[in-house]
Order: sequence, then structure tokens, then C-alpha cells
Amino acid sequence: MRYVIQEPKTEKGIRFVLMSDEVAECFRRVIARRPAPESEPEVDGLSGFLCLDKNGMPLVALHWGHYFQRIVAKSNSIYREEIPKMTPHVCRHTFCSNYVADGSGLRPAARDRRGRVRDVADPWYTGNFDETYRDVLAGCRGLLAALS
Repeated sequence: MRYVIQEPKTEKGIRFVLMSDEVAECFRRVIARRPAPESEPEVDGLSGFLCLDKNGMPLVALHWGHYFQRIVAKSNSIYREEIPKMTPHVCRHTFCSNYVADGSGLRPAARDRRGRVRDVADPWYTGNFDETYRDVLAGCRGLLAALS
């Protein structure tokens, strides 16, 4: 596999959003628990990736997709109330939808695929906002537990 860093598709592809204390703490734990690789991987001049695979290379979208599949399958095998299919893409939309619904005014999150501003992010991906948020949070906690 060849690793590359791709530039965003548009000038507005990089966004800065506020981070809750809970999310900041989550990242601190990930950084603290990250094993030091024998040699730090470098991709297109960048290094210091938060999560590495068993070969010491940065995790890519395929890895995260598989983690989400396993989290959902494990949860659904244990609990009576099944959670729906989750993907990193769905989490992005859920985050944006919850942020906008929360009144945070994240206007870039409320843009459609053509860059037009909408009143809220597309709820097609999220369904019930509260339930989806709880499911994603539980999945992220499960992922952290699996990584430690």
C-alpha cells in the first residue's frame, strides 16, 4: 500500500471546530497510550500520527471502517437493542448535525455537497440525533477500550 496525504478538495476543506473537554481528554489518553514505534512513520513529510497499525504505519479509512463494523457487531451480539450500522462518514455527519442542533452555529457544517449553506446538516445520515450521539459516543469509548 502506498500512503499519501491528499489536500482537501476545496479551499474550505480544512475546518477548525471547538473541542469539548471530554473529546480533548480522549485525545490526551490516545496520545499517552500510543506505543512508541521503532521508527516514526513519515508520509509526504508528515509524522506523529495518532494511531498506527500492527506494522507501525498510520491507520487509514479502511482500518477505521473495519473497527466500526466490529464495534457494531460486538454491541449487537451483547445488547437486546441493536445499534444501526455506523461508519466514520456517518459519525462526521452526526457530529456536524449535533453541533448545529446544539445552537453552536457551525455554518460550514451546514453546507451541502455543492457548498450552499443549509439551515441544518442533512439528517438523512443521522436519524434520531440524541440516540445516534449516544451510540457514537459508546462506539468511540469501545474503540478506545479496544486500543488500550
